[in-house]
Amino acid sequence: MNQENTIKSMIPQRWLAVVAPASRSIWADRIVEKFKEQNPELFTAMGEWRAVPEDDREEVVKKVLRAADDVHREMRDERKSSH
Repeated sequence: MNQENTIKSMIPQRWLAVVAPASRSIWADRIVEKFKEQNPELFTAMGEWRAVPEDDREEVVKKVLRAADDVHREMRDERKSSH
């Protein structure tokens, strides 16, 4: 399994819709990096999975959303400090 693509696929489309199109891939890449930073063992384990096990799916989604929320906050703060 490609962990990066799997994590990106779990980002809700409605969240991406509020990000400028030119920034979406940057935002998604940062979410992957944040997820990897916050969950290094899980990220490594995901590389060995063929698919996200049903029993783990809800927890993985929660962690992706937590990473996305953290990245959103960081990017918002970066914009504020650059003005």
